[in-house]
Order: sequence, then C-alpha cells, then structure tokens
Amino acid sequence: MPVSWPMQAMSPLTVTAWRFLIAAALMLLLLFVKEKPSWSTVHSSIWVYIVLGVVGVFVTNALQFTALKYTPPLHPALIMATNPIVTAFLAVPLLKENIRKGQIIGMLCSIAGVLMVITMVYWDGSF
Repeated sequence: MPVSWPMQAMSPLTVTAWRFLIAAALMLLLLFVKEKPSWSTVHSSIWVYIVLGVVGVFVTNALQFTALKYTPPLHPALIMATNPIVTAFLAVPLLKENIRKGQIIGMLCSIAGVLMVITMVYWDGSF
C-alpha cells in the first residue's frame, strides 16, 4: 500500500490533523512514562502548548499541504527545508542567540541537500 493513500482518501487538512493528533498522543505518552510530571505542572501550561502546537505546527503544515494543490511540490518543499535556517537566523536578533560553528555546518549541509534535490529534479525532468 503506497504511503500516499491518505491523501487520496482524505483532504490535506484532515491528513495533517490526524498526523499531529497521533504524534501528540504518542509524545504525551512518552512524557508521562519517562518524565513523570505532576498533573499541576502539566495543567498550568497546557493551553500554551496547545496554542503553540496548533499555530506553530498544525497551521504551518496544513498551509503547506494545501499549497500543493496550487503550486508545484518544489515550492512547499523549499519552504519546509529552509524553515529551520530562517528560524535560526531570526533567533539572533530576536532572542539574542548565537549561531555556533556546528549549526552553520548543519545549515550548509541542509542547503547543499536542498540544492542537490532541486538540481536532480530538473536534470531528471520528473518534476
């Protein structure tokens, strides 16, 4: 069974919602098994985590999956691939973070991988 069957059976928003609901349930299970936090600790900040998850993860991915209806797959893929790099650079002025040498090496590897995928796609002509 191909991995793309959910996209054929459901809308991109439904697939995204199920994907993140399952991931959230598994992560909560892992949190309670490994960390054993008290309920008061979890309860005091649960809404912050829910809002961050919905806006930061679900909405972003839902919009990118929806974009696949209107643009070639390369465009959302580029946005997804460069998102961590943009976030790291925005953290410098906004959060006063320092970018370390290892992070720069990782960013360069990421950019090289994206460029390799893009050039292979166009050389192959399959995109």
